[in-house]
Amino acid sequence: MPRLSFTFALTLLSIAACPVQASNPKPEKPVTLTLYTAEGISQAARKAAIEYEKAAGVKLNVTDVPPFNRIPQAAGSNPSRSEPVDIVLTNRNTMDRWVAQGNVDKASRVEVGKSFIAMAVREGAATPDISDMENFRSTLLNALSVAYSDTASGMYLTHWVFPNMKLSKPLKARLVSDQAVGEAVANGDAEVGLQQMSELTHVPGIKVIGLIPDQVQQMTLYSAAAVKGSSHPQETRGFLQYLVSPAARTVIKDGGLIPVH
Repeated sequence: MPRLSFTFALTLLSIAACPVQASNPKPEKPVTLTLYTAEGISQAARKAAIEYEKAAGVKLNVTDVPPFNRIPQAAGSNPSRSEPVDIVLTNRNTMDRWVAQGNVDKASRVEVGKSFIAMAVREGAATPDISDMENFRSTLLNALSVAYSDTASGMYLTHWVFPNMKLSKPLKARLVSDQAVGEAVANGDAEVGLQQMSELTHVPGIKVIGLIPDQVQQMTLYSAAAVKGSSHPQETRGFLQYLVSPAARTVIKDGGLIPVH
């Protein structure tokens, strides 16, 4: 009898263990989205990714992509990279091209933030007056060196602003474009730097003194969209919706942009 009781007890234990195993499946690995971002909205994108991961449990790998003229190579299934791309954030003109090329889902596109061109000087340096066109022109003429970027805003300066202000010749020998604008100013390689506010705000060792005058200002609108063929369409939609929600306004502002929504 004791032997039968022992066998019966083992049977009961084995039956009881089955539901426990079934009710405790191995936790699923969190979804990871790959996001490509232009440098002008990179800081905002990274801050948004951190906050969204806390709220939704979806991890985002954020990668800065090259300047605008080479960004389209990154969209879609890129054979030169090991991971597919789920979301892209870039300026309006580039996004328009991606939509036309069929790389992104047009219906998913959202406008995220506006960025404007600002001037920066080295931390501790005197603050020049750029409050109007006359003072802005004088500041540029008196600067020993002027850094600008090789992106769209830099081309706008060299191809439109400087020529229209009759500064192309006076500044020609003083322009610095072989390194990042903020870095050039911080290192003392350029006395002043001109670039989008969103790209200067977080650079150590410099002081952003303000936006250039409205008469020569250029607004850059940044958009986000889902790449066609994403393996995580639901999670991708969720992040895009977050970018245009009130919850994202603070991180977009902290990134040096003006939220659209």
